[in-house]
Amino acid sequence: IFQFLLPSRFPSMRQKDLNEMSLDLIFETVRDYYLRRNKSEDLPPKKRHEIWTELDDDQKLAYEQTLESGRTRIRQLINGVPEIQVRKSIFGLIQNLKGICNFSPHKSYSPKLTALVELVEGELEKGRKILIFSQYLGNGIEKIYPEIERFGCVQLVGNMTTSERNRVVAQFRKNDEIKLFLGSLRATGIGLNLTSASIVIHFDHWWNPAVMWQAEDRAHRQGQTRTVDVYSFWVKDTIEERI
Repeated sequence: IFQFLLPSRFPSMRQKDLNEMSLDLIFETVRDYYLRRNKSEDLPPKKRHEIWTELDDDQKLAYEQTLESGRTRIRQLINGVPEIQVRKSIFGLIQNLKGICNFSPHKSYSPKLTALVELVEGELEKGRKILIFSQYLGNGIEKIYPEIERFGCVQLVGNMTTSERNRVVAQFRKNDEIKLFLGSLRATGIGLNLTSASIVIHFDHWWNPAVMWQAEDRAHRQGQTRTVDVYSFWVKDTIEERI
């Protein structure tokens, strides 16, 4: 890139010569154009907590049926279709099982949601604002929101316009009556400053933890003055334990 933009500083070189350049020399050459942001060491700590629940009877039945039918389909596919299609079926099965860990397909309540409401009530009594993340809409945000709306809640999902996003963020930051921010993980995970919150709750879990760390850091960034408590909800004896 710098050879193209600034050939006087980076004269044309063979690939071999470029590979042999030291990192120190490269850094010195591009120093005037190089910006690196380091997280402030003055930030308060981030503390992690785990909350474990169990599947209710409806979830257990749905989980076992989904797992068995998924395994049967994968066995049928293994020798008859390209490997990529088998992988897609496996990942699809895993996603379905993870969704059932949140809610039974036919119910809008679950042990996870009970634990969430209890945690929210306790932390709101301490005067703290809360971020809640889920990767699911139908098996996540759409079932969570009706149960916590009464506490003062805004939500942010991927299909919202920029103006809608800005309005939701401003409400959460400036309105003391809005205590909860419920967001889909990918839509909320980057680019927002939500330091008015000091509690982060992961209702479910992405495979790549870095995606979740980015979401947590909406609260754990410059401007935060309180310890940030991060709660992760897990379901025993399910795919979530393997995550």
